[in-house]
Amino acid sequence: MSTEENPNNFQDEITEAVYKNFEQISQAYYQELDEYSNLKKLTDSPHEIVFDVTATVLEENLKGEIVGTKEISTQKYYIPVPINQDYDVFMQTFFSHIHNCLGDAASKANNKKNNE
Repeated sequence: MSTEENPNNFQDEITEAVYKNFEQISQAYYQELDEYSNLKKLTDSPHEIVFDVTATVLEENLKGEIVGTKEISTQKYYIPVPINQDYDVFMQTFFSHIHNCLGDAASKANNKKNNE
């Protein structure tokens, strides 16, 4: 019997797909929580911001469409934050530094490649 003849079958398929998707999302969520619950403080500051930076390569085909990804590195950075200080100032300073360094690093890598 096709789904046209039995609409309940179609609803069951949708329900099953939703539950499967929900299970995958919840497993990823709890895995992420577990990773962060195992973090250790690295400084004696009462507060730390932890930045989790992941480098991913995007692979394109000739049409410019992304056809794959590959995670190549994951690194955590810790920034101590004193009591009664604005987290945002520390966070924005970190982002500004990373932004400036990315351009510089790309330039140095291109120069190094051209000199080989």
